[in-house]
Amino acid sequence: GILVTRIEAGTYDPATRTAVADDRTTVIEGTGAAALTDQVLVQLAKAPADRVVVKVVFEGDAAQEIAVTSATADPRVFTGSDGVLRIAFDATNWDAPVLLDVAARDDARVEDPTGAVLSFERDDALTLDADYLFPNLRSADGRFEVRVLDNESPGAFVQESGGDTLL
Repeated sequence: GILVTRIEAGTYDPATRTAVADDRTTVIEGTGAAALTDQVLVQLAKAPADRVVVKVVFEGDAAQEIAVTSATADPRVFTGSDGVLRIAFDATNWDAPVLLDVAARDDARVEDPTGAVLSFERDDALTLDADYLFPNLRSADGRFEVRVLDNESPGAFVQESGGDTLL
């Protein structure tokens, strides 16, 4: 299967492969200090026999609300000719998480808070290990919602963060 861990942005240490998991992904539209981005870690649940390629799929209107990019220059992350972000894993790197940045797309519209759903799916055309299936009965479905908050709407957002509170 696929493992997607929602973490507190900026807490991933690639040397130790540790991060502070927060089980939420929240982003706020804007630029600079007015914006809030988040991060997720993606890895496989078990070693594949050959290459497995994962597609990052925006469900519904999610592509209009959020952007997902590689947080590092990881060569396993690439964009296909169809514009879809993909991650390639094999038997040598299946358990090394890929760090992805999630950001809200800023626009000039006043909007209510919304959810944008991401799913992580096996790319059948590029996967060489035909027996590595997900989702399956023993794995999570590889979907989660990103909470998107608008910067044109009035209000305050409070989120506890590593013992500190951001306001």
